[in-house]
Amino acid sequence: MEGAEEGIERVVDSKDMQQQTKAFDKLTDRVEDRQLDSSRVQEVLFTLSLSCFLLIAFQIENSSEARLSASQNHVLKVKSNAL
Repeated sequence: MEGAEEGIERVVDSKDMQQQTKAFDKLTDRVEDRQLDSSRVQEVLFTLSLSCFLLIAFQIENSSEARLSASQNHVLKVKSNAL
């Protein structure tokens, strides 16, 4: 009888191990999915940050060019008035 009981215990242990393996696989899949989602969020945040930086840099450049142009126009007017 002991051999039969050991066989039953092994079957039960095997089924329990299979269930644990399936549960672990599901958990691993969820973690991988969340890591992918996290990576996507980080990529989007980086892209938005870069876009904002470039927009601000473009606005600063245009603003500087406008001031420079206004200064140059003022100098030209002063020179033409002096002549």
